[in-house]
Order: sequence, then C-alpha cells, then structure tokens
Amino acid sequence: HYAAISEDIRKERKYQALAQSHEGNGPFSGSGEGALLAVREVHHRVKNNLQLVASILRMQSRQYEDSSIRRILQENVARVLSIATIHDILTYHSSDLMHVGSRTLFDQLRINMQCLVPPGRAIAITVDGDDVPLNADTATPVSLVLTELLTNALEHAFEGRERGHVTMSLRAGALRHTVTVTDDGVGFDPQAQTDLRMGLSIVGATVRDKLKGKLRICSDGSGTRASFDFRA
Repeated sequence: HYAAISEDIRKERKYQALAQSHEGNGPFSGSGEGALLAVREVHHRVKNNLQLVASILRMQSRQYEDSSIRRILQENVARVLSIATIHDILTYHSSDLMHVGSRTLFDQLRINMQCLVPPGRAIAITVDGDDVPLNADTATPVSLVLTELLTNALEHAFEGRERGHVTMSLRAGALRHTVTVTDDGVGFDPQAQTDLRMGLSIVGATVRDKLKGKLRICSDGSGTRASFDFRA
C-alpha cells in the first residue's frame, strides 16, 4: 500500500516537472512527450479531486447512525470513485491517453465496490471475459452502469445469506460488445421493489442514451443476470 502511494507521488512530480517545462506556449502546446505529460497531469489532478470528494463523503457517512443515510453516502462514494477510476487509468495505465482497457477498468471497479459488501457477509466479486480498449467517452457510462448494477447486487441479492458471488464479464463482438453482471443470489421482481425500479430506470436510460444499447435483466430464485451492449 505504501509502495503504491510512493509510486503515485513519484509519477505526479515527474508529470508536473515535465509539463511545466513545456508551459512556455501553453499547457497543451508543443508535441511529443511534453504534450502527453501535460494531458496526464490534467487526468491526475481530476482523479485527485474526485478522490477528495469521495473522502469527504466517507467522513460524512461516519457521522450518521442512520444506516440508510450511511448507505446512500457510500453509494455516492462508489459513483465518484467509478469516474475517478477512468482518470487514474488514463494517467498511469494508458499509452495513448484516450483508451481504457476494459479488464483494468473492471478490476479497479471490483476493488472500489468491496466497501459496499454488507458487514458479516462473504461476497466475492470476480472479473471474467475479454479485454478490449474503450475510449474515455464510452468507459465513463460503462463504469457508472456497472457501479449501479454491482451496488444493487451487493445490497439486495443476498438478503438472508452469508455468502455469495458476483461476476462482471465482457464479451467482445465485431459490431457490439456485451457486458454482463451475474449473481447467485435470491433473485428479485423488478416490478415489486420500488427502490430498485428507480435505480434500474437510471441504468436503462444511461445504456440507451449514452451507450445506444439495451439493458436486459433476468432474475429468479437462482440469481440475477443483467446485461447491456454498446458499439464496438
């Protein structure tokens, strides 16, 4: 953990120093490494600002004894971190600053969502499927939709159970890619749960309007499968 923080600090100083050395004609002027490092610096600062917001929300959540208020704040932490993840990957794990590897994105979301696993429950989150490059404009809504689907699974799929399993996967296609979130929980009726209907309507609208795809949900006593597609 401390090694990762030290590495982040080292990279931040490098980006700042090299970006500043090319500021004579503006932060995005010039070409080559200087221009790339200036863009990386922007992504890095956006990521840090979003992580600061997430930290403030976490601190606020600790001030409330009401579990429903704490849950809402924790959900918003997950949403903010899902966007920060995009900028983190573009800063440190992207060679062209425009594309995010889906596997890297899914793995980081898996780590982020561990905070929403209810206390006393052993729920595993795993990542499967293909690894494809996603441009930033696509990666952001994909990340937000996945965050909502994972939140629903972690909060509702395993009521009355101590253990469970949730899987995120992407299947690459020639024209469209498909993302699926599957759990082995108790299942649910989307028409019978008002709190879920609102969240799923937001997910459906994001998939339709931002990704030009369609959300599909199948649920029964053996679990739930939610999938959506978007252009390759």
